Amino acid sequence: MSDNSRQQAEVQLATIKEMLQAVENAADDEREAAEQAIYDDPLAVDVRSGWVNVWTTEFEPVEYRVLLCTGGPAVQLEGELDDRNQPYNVQLQHQDWFEPWQTVPLTAEDTETLLTYVRHFFPY
Repeated sequence: MSDNSRQQAEVQLATIKEMLQAVENAADDEREAAEQAIYDDPLAVDVRSGWVNVWTTEFEPVEYRVLLCTGGPAVQLEGELDDRNQPYNVQLQHQDWFEPWQTVPLTAEDTETLLTYVRHFFPY
């Protein structure tokens, strides 16, 4: 496991905490800009479904991925969606060149922080 990619995952977590704190502490006239910083942060927000019949034209997303940075190192958030397409779990993952994705152990507080961040991308 790359120390470089693990450090980048920790930097991304710290940045997410700062952005959420900025939204929480923003005055009414600054809140929109603070929230926009969150929406502008990831490189991609993707969903995928489970198995569906080949003739089905619609699918239900069951998993999500929020790509935070790529290359060496890369960091992403992955998790599952409930029946209302809302994230209900999250994993912070990192990788460096030619290495598999590694999951960072999270505290309950960090898990809740990342879920709060991810839920910005899945409006009700």
